[in-house]
Amino acid sequence: LERDAGTVAHTAALAAGKPGGALLISESGMETPADVRRAVAAGADAALVGTALWRAPDLYAAYRAMSGMGAQE
Repeated sequence: LERDAGTVAHTAALAAGKPGGALLISESGMETPADVRRAVAAGADAALVGTALWRAPDLYAAYRAMSGMGAQE
C-alpha cells in the first residue's frame, strides 16, 4: 500500500510500470469526485472511496457523485 495523501503521485508512478492485464486501484486519500478523476487520469482502473462515503452526511448522494452519476464537483 502506497499512500498518496490526497495526490495521485504514487498511482501515476505505479501506472507507468503496470503490466498488461493488471488492475491498478488507487486506494488512499480519495475524498472527492475530483480526486477520483485525477486518479483515473493518472492511470488507475478504479479508486476506493469508502472513507469518503462513510463520512458523508448523505451516503446515497456521495455515492452518486463519486460514481459519476451525480452532479460534477
